Amino acid sequence: MTGGTVPGSRLTSADVARRAGVSRSTVSYVLNETPGQRISQATRERVLEAARELGYTPSAAARALRSGRSEVVLCLLPELPDGYTVGGFLQTMSAAFAERGLTLVAHPVPADDVRLGRVWRAVAPAAVVGLTQLTPGEIADLEPLGVPVAEVVCGDVDHDLPRVVLPDCTIGVTQATHLTAQGHRRIGYGYPRDPRLAAFADVRLAAVREACAAAGAEPPHVVMTGADPEDAAEALREWGEAGVTAVCAYDDHHAMAVVAGASTRGLRVPDDVAVIGVGDLPAARCSVPGLTTVAVDMRPYAERLARIVLDALALTKAPGAGQDDVQEPDEGGHVFVGDAVDETDGVALVVRATT
Repeated sequence: MTGGTVPGSRLTSADVARRAGVSRSTVSYVLNETPGQRISQATRERVLEAARELGYTPSAAARALRSGRSEVVLCLLPELPDGYTVGGFLQTMSAAFAERGLTLVAHPVPADDVRLGRVWRAVAPAAVVGLTQLTPGEIADLEPLGVPVAEVVCGDVDHDLPRVVLPDCTIGVTQATHLTAQGHRRIGYGYPRDPRLAAFADVRLAAVREACAAAGAEPPHVVMTGADPEDAAEALREWGEAGVTAVCAYDDHHAMAVVAGASTRGLRVPDDVAVIGVGDLPAARCSVPGLTTVAVDMRPYAERLARIVLDALALTKAPGAGQDDVQEPDEGGHVFVGDAVDETDGVALVVRATT
């Protein structure tokens, strides 16, 4: 092997080419595993050895310029209240993409005056996933990409993007079924005051209504409340006047506020009012009394969303997916993979002292 590099200079493919005694194009073909090139195994090994000796790796930016696509999966994050995280969801997806040489990059859903087009032009993603239902305007912004687009939703949608349906319906049914099985017939529902939670709360409340009807209980008495004890105490006053004996809170944050609000009103939990949350937060396990809740493992949903994208990129096959499940891009450039997936695994009732 011949050639060397200038100490302190930035390595390029030209350095590898000189060390291996081949052209830069050969280096590019080998390191980028370009199909259709007739390169002997001995030459490939010589190029790879030169790259290892020099510590050279191909530039992701250069590959993106050549192909018009990066190795990035752009993840659009919804705006959530303080204390709500999607870290576990992102971690699971990131690991799945990393196994196939892709990098997950998260970006907040742009404000109304910032179009998504600016974001994807800067990133040139290989695929886009939305951790929230995409609006018609956002979908229109993504159409020119011609890359797989998938989303996470909590209920019915009016478009055909591939999607994973979160278990909010199952969550509501689990809450109400537990309370009605204990003999409660007048159940309250704490609807979250924060509008960013409305889409999820609507689905859960509808499920609570259906479960109450199925059990012969009265329709839930809905009161809007925040995740603070004073607000919850006022809601408890209204529930008490309505004869409510148990409350389905939107989540553990709101449920613990109800428990604290009950204490300020001199109510005993669960003797005077039972409370059930959602999430099984660490604080719920340590609260006094221990909070009954619905635990939700989001990993199966993150894995399914990643598989949808990887399958569309032909980097893997989703379990149970046949060749007919992979469709050609539509007129807008989207690739649709099968139908929406409504998985209900990962939801479990955790009974403690508040019910």
